Amino acid sequence: MKKQKIDFILEEDDYPGEETRLLFRFYPRKSRCYGKCSKPPKSWDEVYEVDYVWSIFSQYKDEDEGPNWMMNAMYFECLGDENSIIGLIAEFCNILADGKEDYIWEDADGKTHITPILDHEHITFGDGVNWVIHKYRKTDYYEFSL
Repeated sequence: MKKQKIDFILEEDDYPGEETRLLFRFYPRKSRCYGKCSKPPKSWDEVYEVDYVWSIFSQYKDEDEGPNWMMNAMYFECLGDENSIIGLIAEFCNILADGKEDYIWEDADGKTHITPILDHEHITFGDGVNWVIHKYRKTDYYEFSL
């Protein structure tokens, strides 16, 4: 059976009796991948567009109902991140983790460009999610606006 969802724990508080966690949930069966022609793509080279379905929410552990995780609050739900740039956002997070704040890339003509990662709106091509990443001064905390 194929997975209906894949969870990534973004933050977790394991204080006894008050366990909570923040999750990123990806729905692979609801997400779509389109080829450059009318046939489904057989490799990533043939992919024209990817539309992801995902959400970010919090849960708490309900000991009264057994050790079950219950929905606490839905922070963001995307039912179709058309031409998603979430892979690029993941790359930005790696660059930030290396202590850098600029994304350096080369266009099709070989010209080098520098894009600031922080406090800059990163716009998707399509009906997808735009992102802004903000870092709080003198901390290691980042805020993601979607």
